[in-house]
Amino acid sequence: MKSLAFAAVLAVSLAFAPAPAAADWVPVKAPLDTPWTARVDPAHPLPEHPRPDFHREAWLSLNGLWDYALEPVDFKPMQGFIKVASMTTGPLPAKYSGRILVPFAIDAPLSGIMHVLRPQERLWYHREFELPTAWQGQRVLLHFEASDWETSLYVNGQRVGQHRGGYDPFEFDITEQLRAGANTLHVCVWDGTEQHCQPVGKQIMPENRQGFRYQPTGGIWQTVWLEAVPATALAGISITPSLTGATLTPTLHGSTAGITLRTTARDGGKVVATAETPATGPQTLAIPQPKLWSPDSPHLYDLTLELVRAGRVIDTVTSYVGLRTIARDATGRFLLNGRPAPFMLGPLDQGYWPDGILTPPHEDAITFDLSYLKSIGCNLVRVHIKTHPTRWYYHADRLGLLVWQDMICTPKYGQTVDAAGSDNWRHEFQEIITDFHNHPSIIQWIVFNEAWGQHDTTKNTAWAAAADPSRLILGASGWTDVGSGDVLDVHNYTFYPSAPTTDGFGRNRARVFGELGGHNLLLPGQQWHPDQQQAVGPSLERAGGRMNFNSTADLAAKYPFYFRNLHHFVARQGYQAFVYTQISDIEHECNGWLTYDRRISKLPAGEFRRIHETLSQPRTYALLAGGNPWQARRVPAAARGAEFTPLPWTAPTAAPGPDTPLTLPHAGGPIAAAQKATPALGLRQEFTLTATPARAVLELRATHRDAHGEPPAPKLDGHRPQARTDVPFVAYLDGKLFRRGACGGQRGQGEGVMYLELTDPELATLTPGRHTLAIELSAPETTIGFDAKLWSYLGF
Repeated sequence: MKSLAFAAVLAVSLAFAPAPAAADWVPVKAPLDTPWTARVDPAHPLPEHPRPDFHREAWLSLNGLWDYALEPVDFKPMQGFIKVASMTTGPLPAKYSGRILVPFAIDAPLSGIMHVLRPQERLWYHREFELPTAWQGQRVLLHFEASDWETSLYVNGQRVGQHRGGYDPFEFDITEQLRAGANTLHVCVWDGTEQHCQPVGKQIMPENRQGFRYQPTGGIWQTVWLEAVPATALAGISITPSLTGATLTPTLHGSTAGITLRTTARDGGKVVATAETPATGPQTLAIPQPKLWSPDSPHLYDLTLELVRAGRVIDTVTSYVGLRTIARDATGRFLLNGRPAPFMLGPLDQGYWPDGILTPPHEDAITFDLSYLKSIGCNLVRVHIKTHPTRWYYHADRLGLLVWQDMICTPKYGQTVDAAGSDNWRHEFQEIITDFHNHPSIIQWIVFNEAWGQHDTTKNTAWAAAADPSRLILGASGWTDVGSGDVLDVHNYTFYPSAPTTDGFGRNRARVFGELGGHNLLLPGQQWHPDQQQAVGPSLERAGGRMNFNSTADLAAKYPFYFRNLHHFVARQGYQAFVYTQISDIEHECNGWLTYDRRISKLPAGEFRRIHETLSQPRTYALLAGGNPWQARRVPAAARGAEFTPLPWTAPTAAPGPDTPLTLPHAGGPIAAAQKATPALGLRQEFTLTATPARAVLELRATHRDAHGEPPAPKLDGHRPQARTDVPFVAYLDGKLFRRGACGGQRGQGEGVMYLELTDPELATLTPGRHTLAIELSAPETTIGFDAKLWSYLGF
């Protein structure tokens, strides 16, 4: 998308920016940096045009060193949305504390300050600029790609306006406030973080940190830039692709009388399509012999958009389009370009860097992350409760990654979502949908995450679907599912996860794991917190929650096993996507494929890719045990310590007992009532092998009596825990403890399924001859459905 003209204009633009003294800025030394920290140029930080999808030649970057000042404000933490109309109105500072490097937030090491901006203070910025003489007679727009959270702009001492929102781009027309020669900018920013009901994502004040929350980002954190536009100009363009072209809907500044929109599409410099229609309505651009966009072939067409009046071009913008569609069929299957989509695998991407925090330190940091994902076999990225710079999405478009984009949540803990907070949240969501609409990589909007600020789920999911009918909508990612949207999204961080066998709400939504993994490996020298130590991890047989890998060798042994177990959800249940937590470590969270500084891949990229590619390989299954009637008896509940006391009834040599036959699958009522067994029910089956299986897995299906119950109501004054409907069990193979866990899901989602892969030592014990499989259900009175089958399989 870059051109020689772009490079020339960039050079001219930078010539008008004041040259800072090198001594004015050094990055603050943090526990970790990145390979790009030392490459940040304080005279030209992040100098690229910030919007490749809407690019004019006349622009001027204002990134660089600004003066800054902090001053106290009267604010007390409150419930609900802030009642004060403005926190950023006041007299301009008389003096400044020093220099800050824009666009890095004051909290980030690369700002040169690394100060946590508190809700009880506000941040002032100051700088001067001159406009190029070629801009005379044009309107001048001042753009902020992102500033967190309330931002007021002053030009030459006049207050121009205010914006609220930390993650959406915004702009001001400053033409009337400009004067010849030097002009003065003041920007004032206040950020309440979690201390009122604003969209905040993972940010939290250090003293309030709970769980996986990180340091906040206050103030300007993306590019600030000026743009010259004619009196009548394109204000924006909505590009909705199809399989044969695109529909372009322009919005204009100024008079629209007699204006047409002329669009030219090019492929590798060759004109392939043109269209010219009145600029007051949508335009259809048909592209002959279209090349479709997909992860395997991320083809982009260059677009030139011209406003024409009486045969004369009065405004020109360049953009691009990738031709693709995304949908869901009646069975729940994802359809990309009208065909079944490939299996989707990718990371939870929280978009943090140790030097820039929410801001990538360099353009190459963006392309490194995305290229790394392609190299390890990923085709998906879930952007988790933040937005990236527009250039990140451009590179996702260019490289071919499918993006699930989260809306930014209000605080998880201790905050009330009132009507004003909801309206503000929805307004910012609309801005994000509008601002990032044109990126073909974005295929899905995620409305809520894990009940954080979740409210009016059905209503807000329907609103999002109406706001962008061209994409899929995921109403609730994890936890409190109410059956809305196109996707049933499971979050399960246990090493042996469970998930629904069908859409319990009867809507045939696509089923995915929107979060899983989260397994930890802290490498030496990679501590963000110096005293953090790696926890000791269990064996595969004793794994329960998140796994702690004990070394890279331990990771290399257990990670393929974990994915081998996950693959049964693809092969037997039709799950269509896995989102693994996560691309890199972040601060105290050490569960990334990469270390936080991006210097180390915890396994070689090729090894990760080999493991990940197995998810798309077919498998064939053969039943080993579970097809015959089981013997059921009342048994004492097994001890719940670190190990279990061996139970004679589970062994092949067990003496006959007061058993009754039980045919599985059991369904229709409490299994305790059927067998009159309390407090625990033991199920036992003998089976005979003629050969040792190459691979084997135990499949459990369970239905708790509340599995089809109503999901819990929203908790608008804080964070509601999960409403899980789990069936606990202990499984034994030939009298030895095999696995223990719980099979189920969230209330309303119905029957759950779980897979328990056999390790190589366990497989070795399955020699030809007689064997015993035994399962204890410790709460049979709440279990209304249950099944267990041991399968052998080929294809891995």
